[in-house]
Amino acid sequence: MQSTEEMLIKLSRAISVPIFFGELRGAMKGSGPLHPQPAPLFIYHPIMFPLPAIYLASQSPRRRELLEQIGVQYTVLSLREDSSRGVDVDERALPGEAPLAYVQRVARLKASVAWAILLARKLERRPVLAADTTVCIGDRILGKPTDAADAVAMLRLLSGREHRVLTCVAVRLGDQRHALLSENTVRFRALEEEEIERYVQSGEPMDKAGAYAIQGRAQAFIPSMVGSYSGVMGLPLCETVDLLQRIDSRDPAAR
Repeated sequence: MQSTEEMLIKLSRAISVPIFFGELRGAMKGSGPLHPQPAPLFIYHPIMFPLPAIYLASQSPRRRELLEQIGVQYTVLSLREDSSRGVDVDERALPGEAPLAYVQRVARLKASVAWAILLARKLERRPVLAADTTVCIGDRILGKPTDAADAVAMLRLLSGREHRVLTCVAVRLGDQRHALLSENTVRFRALEEEEIERYVQSGEPMDKAGAYAIQGRAQAFIPSMVGSYSGVMGLPLCETVDLLQRIDSRDPAAR
């Protein structure tokens, strides 16, 4: 007799619908509490999302992983981020700039700079996708920590309260420019000082906005969130698919 999972896989293939087994396992009648499993998380059928191959203007392994989950073909088009060698995009907030305005400005700027790099290198013209994520409490923007002490200070600030995670995704192909915003609310439980110190010593916070990674060890700090999990990771997949479906790759102006 076939297992429930085997039958669901056959059904998924027959109707070309993705099934998230990590959410279904343990949710069946009589199977006890929900215990998400890591794989297979996603059965992908390209017919669902006829999306173009793109350039990803990001070095983030998390964004690469998320694009792979939905089957998007991409080539990384790196932007310089090392301040000692010069940066392609200055990600510092402008004086008095609100978090919503900041994250949208930076994401759009990354896409435009990446498009200029594509033209300068005479690369094949394909859509360029960029994103920016920021963590904020009120109008205070929490970027990537500059050092361990900065990471500790951020985590102390997040402890026991809610904060917002904003991710803007921007895409550009020639004169076609589109952007969408994912706005999410995350709650941290109260953190012990020792927990904060151990987490910072792990190194995980050091290249993350707000000094934490929801997909990593910091999951243990988060009792609840409202919004897009992939948006908090750094690339909201629903908005990404929406943007890529808006792009007309046959546009002669993009050739």
